[in-house]
Amino acid sequence: MIGWNELSEELDNWRRQDRLVQLWWRDDDADRAGDAVMRMMQISLTFDVPVAIAVSPAIVNASLVQLVDKEFRCTVMQHGYAHLNHAPPDQKKCELGDHRPLN
Repeated sequence: MIGWNELSEELDNWRRQDRLVQLWWRDDDADRAGDAVMRMMQISLTFDVPVAIAVSPAIVNASLVQLVDKEFRCTVMQHGYAHLNHAPPDQKKCELGDHRPLN
């Protein structure tokens, strides 16, 4: 896994080469307007950068819905449905996969 130092060095290399890096930024598994989401929204507004929030509809809290409704620079991405693992114990965690019955 790459750490912050390696990322910083790579971004410095891009800057020296006059290259522009495009990143996407999201909060994964957001379910409510807690401290982390609020901080991310504030950074987004301060620096005028868009943000995406990955949510599972079955577990989302009304506080997040109300917050996202106010933020025009926020995109909601569906991340599963209920964020439950249905994979067998010997397989990678997965909510929606071929191992699930159709009915």
